[in-house]
Amino acid sequence: MKRREFIQFSAAGIALAAVARAEAEERMASKQPNAGLYRKDSRNVDVLVVGGGTAGVVAALQAARAGASTILVESGSMLGGTMTVGGVAFPGLFHAWGRQVVAGIGWELVTETVEMNDAKLPDFTIPTGRAHPRHQVRINPHMYALLAEDKCRKAGVELRYYETPVKAEFSGGRWSVEAVGKGTRITIRCKQIVDCTGNGYMTALAGYPVLREDVIQPGTLMFKIGGYDYRKVDRKLLRRKYEEAIKSGRLVRKEFRNRIEGLLGGGGNNIHHISDADSTTSEAHTTANVDSRTTLLETIRFLREEVPGCEKLKLESMQPETGIRETYRIEGEYQITKSDYITGKVFDDSICYAFYPIDVHDEHGVKPEHLNEGVFPTVPLRALVPKGSQNLIVAGRCVSSDREANSALRVQASCMAMGQAAGAAAALAIQKQTTPGAVPLGELKALLNRHDAIVVGESRAIGSQQAERPVVVTDNLLLDASAAAIVGSWPKGKSAHATIGSSYLHDDNAAKGQKSITFAAPVTEPGNYAIRFHYNTHQTRSSCTPVTVKIGDQVQSFSVDQRKSDGKGFVLGTFAIQDAATVTVSNAGTDGHVIVDGLELIKK
Repeated sequence: MKRREFIQFSAAGIALAAVARAEAEERMASKQPNAGLYRKDSRNVDVLVVGGGTAGVVAALQAARAGASTILVESGSMLGGTMTVGGVAFPGLFHAWGRQVVAGIGWELVTETVEMNDAKLPDFTIPTGRAHPRHQVRINPHMYALLAEDKCRKAGVELRYYETPVKAEFSGGRWSVEAVGKGTRITIRCKQIVDCTGNGYMTALAGYPVLREDVIQPGTLMFKIGGYDYRKVDRKLLRRKYEEAIKSGRLVRKEFRNRIEGLLGGGGNNIHHISDADSTTSEAHTTANVDSRTTLLETIRFLREEVPGCEKLKLESMQPETGIRETYRIEGEYQITKSDYITGKVFDDSICYAFYPIDVHDEHGVKPEHLNEGVFPTVPLRALVPKGSQNLIVAGRCVSSDREANSALRVQASCMAMGQAAGAAAALAIQKQTTPGAVPLGELKALLNRHDAIVVGESRAIGSQQAERPVVVTDNLLLDASAAAIVGSWPKGKSAHATIGSSYLHDDNAAKGQKSITFAAPVTEPGNYAIRFHYNTHQTRSSCTPVTVKIGDQVQSFSVDQRKSDGKGFVLGTFAIQDAATVTVSNAGTDGHVIVDGLELIKK
């Protein structure tokens, strides 16, 4: 992959508008007879979360539920961000290849929203192939905002709307953050900051570098139109009138991806594109919103005036803000690359999963690059930590990543997983009197487990309530089959004993070539490891079970006779492993039952 050129901006450049506004408000307050209405305040708190969008809500809830006093600052009027004010009310994806890979607080919010709206979840047991929207969960964004606020209130999170930080200083192991709002200037002293602004705003304000592309992805204004019958619209005439409007300059082709037919056929929704939509400053955000609404109005006028059958077309709903896809990303201790993402690389500090196609939008639309079956991308803790920072962690769209990886990582379920990991790391860092990037990984995973999150090395069978976890014994890593990524139906076995976990899985000697089980096997220390494939033997088992071991770019294939074993299965060999191995067991071309009990890595 060719590396793109990045532009690096200073904190002063990004925060300039907010600082100027704060200074102006302070001058105004000092000159007014009622200067007392401009209230100055202060707070001492454990964790400050900035940004109440998809990641920020979950981060604040996790920090507060872990016992940290928490303030959540949001510049808007409600929680939820893109999901609520932006109208992208179909968060995903929580499931991958027949397994649930994101759960926890975000999933709790989503499922309760569905329940409160008397709606239904998709059938996650039905494979989607490349039709990934089938597993998107449609929610009522208004109910989501109500539930998010209610949960924050009950967890003890102090909500501060209409406020924007304008200054951040770190001294004596604590942050001092000044924020301004309507008639308010507050100083918040905190032990940890979680930046969930979506554009790395707090990271830049604190003095750490952020990165941005020369050209960013377009934004989308979500809306709904009605009052016409598309079946009665002359498509050829519609296209001719549209081309004339483009040629005259009345309309711009890229604003609806050259899909005027799609606009009418779908009634709006997610078709709008506004170039260079940016939310980094109030000025840029204003421009994005005004441009979006202007193009929508001009298009509605054109359709009503020029297209027979659309004379009564009306705007039924419109979101208050344009959805933003891309602005700044932090420069973290590690940058996730497209290669990392599409190969499902497991890092020694991988803390959560993400799942979505590579999804870079341009003026022509988007052509998703889908992941290969069985790939489960992960997010390392280091990618959430601004390079060289202390007591600061980020979550959400501004995660340290290249542009292609970020186009997939930015989606809501993945941002929820990152938000919960960041909130947990901040709370644990307070307990350990350290910085989030230095917390003990085992303790961080245990904390997330207690709050029902799924961490790397775990997954969840569809419909189950608790994550199935690998068991670590001394220097050996034991991975139960239930913790692997499963494709197809693998019933639990009953005719023999399991050596790992409470049961083993089998392919039922059916659907040959359509079933597989993939283990992601991380190691905490590079070295040589023997990999033992655990199964029980019988003459009805397959004598030629395909097993593939992938380590980095190296792939080795084996044919295992499951009618024989050394008592616990079969040792595939000894391998040099730096961070992780991926082992896949398939039932392609097999001549009997394929049995998968588990996998064992033995340090040599």
